[in-house]
Amino acid sequence: MSIVLDQGISITYMSQGYEETEADLERLANLYPKNARSKKDILYLLRKQNPDGFIVETQCTIQIHGLRFEFNNKGKLLNITVQAESKPEYDCKNT
Repeated sequence: MSIVLDQGISITYMSQGYEETEADLERLANLYPKNARSKKDILYLLRKQNPDGFIVETQCTIQIHGLRFEFNNKGKLLNITVQAESKPEYDCKNT
């Protein structure tokens, strides 16, 4: 019985920690000035800061871990989202 209770408490704390991390990432994303850097600049900085990181680049997005940077078709940063709120597809042709 105590093992099940311990697992339940551990899962609750883990879930709460994940939610707090997502909220912190969202706060940081909202503070980042949208017109400060281009897509090329952000990709360069992310690769410089984390050379072995798994960074996924598409025509209009850059994603690393739980963050996705969204750009218009001219490379201007429009939004930074956290994984939980990201839409599966992002189409910059409509921006």
